Amino acid sequence: MTLYDNKKVRKQSFLLEEEKAMQLLHETNYGFLAMQAETGGGYGIPMNYVFEEDKIYLHAAVEGEKIDCLLKEPKVSFCVMGPIHTIPRKFTVNYTSVMVHGEVLMDLSHEEKVHAMELFIAKYSPEDAEVGMRFVEVRLPRTRVFCIQIERISGKDKFLSD
Repeated sequence: MTLYDNKKVRKQSFLLEEEKAMQLLHETNYGFLAMQAETGGGYGIPMNYVFEEDKIYLHAAVEGEKIDCLLKEPKVSFCVMGPIHTIPRKFTVNYTSVMVHGEVLMDLSHEEKVHAMELFIAKYSPEDAEVGMRFVEVRLPRTRVFCIQIERISGKDKFLSD
């Protein structure tokens, strides 16, 4: 069973191919985490992340508003965007985006947290892997590493000519 499911995309003509969606998830550096605010309504924040198989790994401070929201309601969405190009004469924008829906898991094993941080170092600082792992050893006790267990992924590719 694939996690990629574009059936709920309203404009079927804008469907992004699964291979391109996975590539965008791997290559994009930041996404937007959307969640339920503790007091109702929405709460969202841009975050760096890593993507592996059926999980998106994130990290944050051990406590704070984001963590409080996620502990209260773990169902979230996470969106990444490719390059955006405005087409003024057509009053539209060209873009590629991927939307992930899933549930946040907070209670990761120590081994999985270390693995996630290795993925972060490989993505964001590959030339400093050794120093990065020493940094992780010191900072991990003060860092909340969690993941989105992906339930569904969809993507859009809206490109019109100028």
